Amino acid sequence: LTTLQLRASPPMRRSRAAELALGRPRRARLDRMAARDKVRYYYLRAAERAADRGLGRPAHKTPLEYERDLETAWPDAETDVHELTEAFLDARQAPRDIPETEVSVVQETWRRVMKALRRPTGPQDQAR
Repeated sequence: LTTLQLRASPPMRRSRAAELALGRPRRARLDRMAARDKVRYYYLRAAERAADRGLGRPAHKTPLEYERDLETAWPDAETDVHELTEAFLDARQAPRDIPETEVSVVQETWRRVMKALRRPTGPQDQAR
């Protein structure tokens, strides 16, 4: 293929699973996702934001171990971080269906976590 042919090729589309794995599905598709996938999206997006702020989740840490790191860095978001983590674990492991009403609660929790992640981290950052 020539450079011109490569430039003219349509962009490849990612599958929904690949988008979830990357933590960033197209927003227009969020309303088409299953409730379980929405919950996972909210958690993964928050983890991505935390990584952007310098607190990524190392591969060797479980979500519960990572939760403690986030709660230490943003103590004012401790309850919301815990609820988002629990919802994520439930979405990953529970065999039950997740109702859309529960997704709405998770989305509100996610919004509060995302807002908290915009603030400086714990006491070490607040002294700067």
